[in-house]
Amino acid sequence: MYDEYLYPSDVAGVGSGALRPEDSLLAVRKYIESWVRHKLMLRMAEEYLPQEQQQMQQRLRDYQESLLIYLYEHSLLQQKLDTTIAPQELEAYYEEHKNSFQLKQPIVQLRYLVLDVQQTAELDSIRQWLRRPNAYNQPKLEGIAADLAIRYDVGESRWYNKEDLWAFLPVDLFDLEQAYLNRSLVEVSDSAFRYLIRFLDYRNKGMTPPLEFVRDEISLILVNKRKTAFLQQLHRDMLQQAQRNNHFQIYLTDTIAPFPVP
Repeated sequence: MYDEYLYPSDVAGVGSGALRPEDSLLAVRKYIESWVRHKLMLRMAEEYLPQEQQQMQQRLRDYQESLLIYLYEHSLLQQKLDTTIAPQELEAYYEEHKNSFQLKQPIVQLRYLVLDVQQTAELDSIRQWLRRPNAYNQPKLEGIAADLAIRYDVGESRWYNKEDLWAFLPVDLFDLEQAYLNRSLVEVSDSAFRYLIRFLDYRNKGMTPPLEFVRDEISLILVNKRKTAFLQQLHRDMLQQAQRNNHFQIYLTDTIAPFPVP
């Protein structure tokens, strides 16, 4: 059909799962009829829509070329781009742009342990260490948490928004706003677990978030800046090298401005 052929190898395996030979033959016939309909419709579309066909071919070429360029650039970035961001660089960017980071909802800084409700060992010590952390009792608290807690975070730099808290703490069992405003120790229980939560700090909506809360966002910004700079330099070097090697020539009329080569 139109100098196109469907060979036996093209239908190999079609209908192979059929229980009866006649079912296998029917599956092959349906496949062939589908192939013929597809080719007929394609030929009619090409005849009646020649302009659209040309545009489609051009878009496909453009897409293929863009994809090849992207894959090449991505490969170079993977090989050569340093994505390690030094703490000083993070802090410098934060200090320079901190006014551009505004919280869309309140966040709180806290430490917490989730214990089995029947677990009473070391409770008094845990309460004291959460209330008054210091260099002496912090390692003890971390050890007890690792040994006894079902879930915990007893560091001092983690910030959470309200949706985060709802995922792992029984926020409906206490007044969250009063707890973080008072920076209090909250202890509540349900049928299975005991929750000890020490609120350390908070930021309201519209306030500037602490560096720890936007550290990942800043890291991504800085890495993307490096990517952009790397690719811009790559393009400049490529163009200059090609010009030195006479790999391209540009012919312009007097009415067209010269092509700028960086």
